[in-house]
Amino acid sequence: MSLFSNKVIACGKLTGKFAEVPKEAQEVLTLALGLFCKLQGKKPQWRNLRITQVARGIDSQARMIALCLQRDGCTVYENQEAITEIKSLKDKSQQSIANKIRTQIERGCYVSKHLTNRGVDVGTGWESQFENYKTLVDSLATIISEMSYTVGKKTYKPIVINKRHGTGPHLHINFPPYGFNPKKCPGSS
Repeated sequence: MSLFSNKVIACGKLTGKFAEVPKEAQEVLTLALGLFCKLQGKKPQWRNLRITQVARGIDSQARMIALCLQRDGCTVYENQEAITEIKSLKDKSQQSIANKIRTQIERGCYVSKHLTNRGVDVGTGWESQFENYKTLVDSLATIISEMSYTVGKKTYKPIVINKRHGTGPHLHINFPPYGFNPKKCPGSS
């Protein structure tokens, strides 16, 4: 927590799929919410964080990939090797994409961190009624990205990406370590 050192206050709650979030990520998000409330002053406008997505099943991921292939070629995904493999399919039906994702996972290749529990989405769309919405979203992203947590004996920082695609406006937060290379597919040519 390099940005803030004062005592964290509780003002709201984490809702949605919070129980699916890894323990260290729960701690980061809980502290971040308190700091976010404190940053807003005595009467915070935005008091709750809603976890909208954590682990995603293969069929759900295939549906997301099918949509993004039509929309923009899936440029939002870090693992472009996995996307290239999917793009090379002759049949780009959801079932065919799901089968490809299964074979990728068997090789230790993950197109999305949501296929594990290391990617977490915090919805930001319904707070857009606040007059300083963009500033609040940017502040929340900064607070979360400045947090740190330990897994084993190593310290990590969350990686926060402000997204406006697919499932609507949200902060996509990656929580390393992943247990796989997020940019590569073992066995890719």
